[in-house]
Amino acid sequence: MVIRKEIPVGESPSSRQGSVDGTERIEGLGSAAIRVRCCRLVVVEGPDTGLSQTFDGGSVTVGSGSESDLRLQDRAVSRTHVILELTRDGYRLRDLDSSNGTFVDGVRVKEAFLHPGGVLQMGRTRLRFEPADQEISTVPSSVENFHGILGSSPSMRKLFGVLERLAPTGVSVLITGESGTGKELVAKALHDASPRATAPFVVFDCANTDREFIRSELFGHEAGAFTGAAGARAGAFECGNGGTVFLDELGELPLELQPRLLRVLQERRVTRLGGSQERRVDVRVVSATNRDLLAMAASGAFREDLYYRLAQIVLPVPALRERPQDIGLLARSFLSKAPGNKRFTTGAVAKLASMPWPGNVRELRNCVDVTAALTAGAEIGPEELHEAAIAAPPSRPPARGGMSSTLDEVERETIERALGECLGNISKTARVLGISRPTLRAKLRRFGLRDC
Repeated sequence: MVIRKEIPVGESPSSRQGSVDGTERIEGLGSAAIRVRCCRLVVVEGPDTGLSQTFDGGSVTVGSGSESDLRLQDRAVSRTHVILELTRDGYRLRDLDSSNGTFVDGVRVKEAFLHPGGVLQMGRTRLRFEPADQEISTVPSSVENFHGILGSSPSMRKLFGVLERLAPTGVSVLITGESGTGKELVAKALHDASPRATAPFVVFDCANTDREFIRSELFGHEAGAFTGAAGARAGAFECGNGGTVFLDELGELPLELQPRLLRVLQERRVTRLGGSQERRVDVRVVSATNRDLLAMAASGAFREDLYYRLAQIVLPVPALRERPQDIGLLARSFLSKAPGNKRFTTGAVAKLASMPWPGNVRELRNCVDVTAALTAGAEIGPEELHEAAIAAPPSRPPARGGMSSTLDEVERETIERALGECLGNISKTARVLGISRPTLRAKLRRFGLRDC
């Protein structure tokens, strides 16, 4: 269990400010510490006397079943008897409709906040609750490539240092930053550096999944659950079992679906649409947004309890203009993947580094791809850098259908043309269009261009 921290990686003032609204901001480019709020449960009476276990997840279940995080041998304890959850106000215990009830310091409770040294009783077992907070020290990394993310600037080295320490834990991370900064790459790197690296990494795009089917895509459905559901299908959480589920564009998640997501995160069970069977899932959840979720929560547009459950750690990704020393490294890397063995001159790199890049890394990559395609020679100088590609990257192609064309028609035509030029390669098409792969797949399904 982890108290939420916000760790800015793109700021230079060397200071440490106090907590505001429960958030401690750690600034500067030196070493820093992330406070991890863990809890320890010690069995002081019953068949498992002496058993002690420490947990750093967002919730802990206790019971006699194999699905419980702390499994007890006491037959008077229900399979999943109670759940402990870290909330903004502390550790909260909830009885999960157990057969014999739950007692805290001798008082039967359905729900209660725990205090250090509090004694829980269920069946013939008594457990002592102990906070076990830890601090994880982070220092800037020495690497320039962290599982596919490139950067040699101080802000990126600090980001890599934080990722190195967060990866082995199971905490929920909310990645923030402008569009095009590479939030999905950060989430994938966090997964690849974790003990879950060999398990699935599932991307769920909250913004570009059809609203009608978003619950099915997230939690799955049974055959006949709705018109067209000919067979059963697993959702993102089942597909990601054992691995990581990345919730992209979290701020676009419909408000009516948020309580269901919160329940899945708390109880780690999903029920498919149209079904009644609960299926246990073990996933780490990483999310991303470019919106102010706390402001949305204050206005009622986003659930505050869901925010604190997903934002145990808030990790901002710096904009490209905040790390201009990385532009040359990134541009050369992108160019190395283009055909023709082309290279940038020193003047070209200097010109790229002087641009503001409002579209961030995504815009830079689009510019490099277009410039490489339009340059005949092997050497690319400042004069070969096409201003049109920089000022208006191909992610925003001009409408060719005239005023009579609908936006959908223009978008469909643009995607069809890009898909053809890229010979059906989804990843390359997404890069050319300046959108993520999940977004492109959603649009392909929407327009009936491909069964994917």
